[in-house]
Amino acid sequence: MATFEVLGADLDGLKRWVSSRTARPNPSRFELVCTFIWVCLAKAKTNITNVTNVGGGEEEEMSRITFAADFRARLDPPVPSTYFGNCLIRVEVSARRSDLLGENGIVVALDMIMKEKKELGASFIRNVEARIASNAKGPQRYDGISGSPQFRFYDLDFGWGRLMKVEFVVIARTGAIFLADSRNGGDKGGIEISLARSRDEMESFKVAFVNGLNDLRIKERGVKSAL
Repeated sequence: MATFEVLGADLDGLKRWVSSRTARPNPSRFELVCTFIWVCLAKAKTNITNVTNVGGGEEEEMSRITFAADFRARLDPPVPSTYFGNCLIRVEVSARRSDLLGENGIVVALDMIMKEKKELGASFIRNVEARIASNAKGPQRYDGISGSPQFRFYDLDFGWGRLMKVEFVVIARTGAIFLADSRNGGDKGGIEISLARSRDEMESFKVAFVNGLNDLRIKERGVKSAL
């Protein structure tokens, strides 16, 4: 298990960069961090399988990521905000791994996530049965996102002072990726990413994560210099 962090400044830079490359308006921090995680996971899995033939074989596998969406306001009629119960639905987004590994992989991933989110609504509910039937045709490999920085875990106080570290230990069994707000109170908008993987895949993810952030910072400097 390991925890990585994307700084608020990096998410702001990623937002400016993708805004210069796509027509999708105003992506949220959740969408941006899911996009970055998805591309990093695709790179990590490709590295540990020693795939070198871009555009063929293993590269053409479909890569999937899932997350939960709050459906209260999306139903017709909407469920009152005071409803105290479970009104979540799993959203699955898929893309060819070769597209995620390309030069515009970040843009492709964000477009797919925002497109799927935009289509959430009553029609999405009606299509759930068809989606379930499609998934039943065979095993589907996907990476699930759990938690949310909006829960503000580090603002919780059980009478012992500010929490030092939040871990969602069940991810060691489920393989989900857990998101939380940054424990660094001085970094507004930062997001923690916790996951559990095999040693080889974790090392590969670490490389993809660090290189991905460095690449984004270089691109962001290019965007600023062009303004």
